Amino acid sequence: MLEILSRIINRFPKETVWVFSYGSAIRNQKQKKMIDLIFVVKNAMKWHQQNILLNKSHYSITNSMFGSKFLTYLQNSAAGVFFKTHIPIEDKIVKYGVVEESRLVADLYKWDYLYLAGRLHKPIVNVDPPDTDIRLKNAYEKNLSSALRCSLLLLPEKFTDQMLFQTITSLSYKGDFRMYFAEDVNKINNIVGKQKSEFKILYKDLITNQFKPYLHANNDLTHFEQDTRDDVIFAHLNQLPSHLAYLLHKEFIRKFRKMYDQEESFSLMAKWPELPVYINKCLRRIVLISSAKQSLKGLFTTGIINSLLYSLRKLGKGIDSQFNVKT
Repeated sequence: MLEILSRIINRFPKETVWVFSYGSAIRNQKQKKMIDLIFVVKNAMKWHQQNILLNKSHYSITNSMFGSKFLTYLQNSAAGVFFKTHIPIEDKIVKYGVVEESRLVADLYKWDYLYLAGRLHKPIVNVDPPDTDIRLKNAYEKNLSSALRCSLLLLPEKFTDQMLFQTITSLSYKGDFRMYFAEDVNKINNIVGKQKSEFKILYKDLITNQFKPYLHANNDLTHFEQDTRDDVIFAHLNQLPSHLAYLLHKEFIRKFRKMYDQEESFSLMAKWPELPVYINKCLRRIVLISSAKQSLKGLFTTGIINSLLYSLRKLGKGIDSQFNVKT
């Protein structure tokens, strides 16, 4: 599969910081599945200028009329990703996104949008790894650490590998309106079930090293027990991504109608049985806003017809999955 992905990215501008692929097509290697690619670039305007010369047919009439400056402006709105979908390349169907490195790094650290950051909680294929970009590598590792930390705050004292990886996977789907009518209702279970070994590889170092003082696992990482003392929960809260931490702090102030600084509110929240409810509430808010804005942006980036067809396919898959569950 990596050979096919390498041939595909050779059709695009070379000035990328990182190229990775995600989704079911790379896992199942099915001919009819759409391949998902993300191009991380330094300068989106320059990249689009080159890509229009190489692949003008990828762009809608609206995109072509306004040029690379407009495309860059459009890209940097919402979650900062520009998508093109249902592009035929190398006898495959490709969906690719373009994001500037600075926007991706910010989301990985802060979870302002939890859009690409959420995709990077799960196993990926590095088509063109960021070998020399230390800032991007550090941000990627921080994002994985944040996903594990946040999930521990949502999990009970004892849990299984299935529970852990389902919780990690679900973080970026909470509040995504597509999950209610246009996605497979079994999506999270399917993602984890088919990639559990890859999840263990992805998170093993964090589990056995960084989190070892307060997270204990058996040798094959199938059963876990975490330290749920107040001081440990307080430490987790203080190391959450800054945007999620900000929203949690505001929710706490709103509930009790009393001004606390963030450290005070987290100290009280560490003793609070309702904490997982409010973490989920804040995650839903982040994901709902970003997913809705990105979907609206798709009308311009992929064209109205392509966006409609893509949405209809998603809707059909969601209806099918719900029907299969009920029967």
